[in-house]
Amino acid sequence: MLTQKVKLFSVFIILFVTLINVNCKSPLNKKSKQGFNYGSTTPNNITAGPIVTLACSMCQQILNLTSEHFHDMDKKSLFNYIDSYHCSNLGLFKNICVLTIQKYFDKLYDLYASNFKIEDINILPKFRHICTSVELCSPDESSAFCKRYYVTDTHNPLSQKEAKKYEKKEL
Repeated sequence: MLTQKVKLFSVFIILFVTLINVNCKSPLNKKSKQGFNYGSTTPNNITAGPIVTLACSMCQQILNLTSEHFHDMDKKSLFNYIDSYHCSNLGLFKNICVLTIQKYFDKLYDLYASNFKIEDINILPKFRHICTSVELCSPDESSAFCKRYYVTDTHNPLSQKEAKKYEKKEL
């Protein structure tokens, strides 16, 4: 039993280290299936990657559910569906989910309705844009796994002069 746990732990560590290497270094991982350029570098030396926050993840999930049921349900029914079937299954995050949809659902729904067509294929970057516009996602691009991130005047309220002081930071 103990050796089985040790083997499972070893496999977990190997997979975790592999995940870090793939996300930070691999030239094979220039483009993910969702359309984000994980691991690539922009002209401003920003490492592109996900910003993993609860608010951002929740916003994108709400938009995903909106996308799935947009043509089947009206706005109120969709709100009730997300509240009843999605938020209620989130355990400790149920209350946060309910508060999020109470505060942001109308705006997210309206932005979704004005930005999407049935024939849209790659919608995840648009989800990110909508979530950024309602300030649930950060506009910054930095890897969730790599050791460094970059601050530039493009994605930071600092002036260009101040941004040069903070070009590279170690986590």
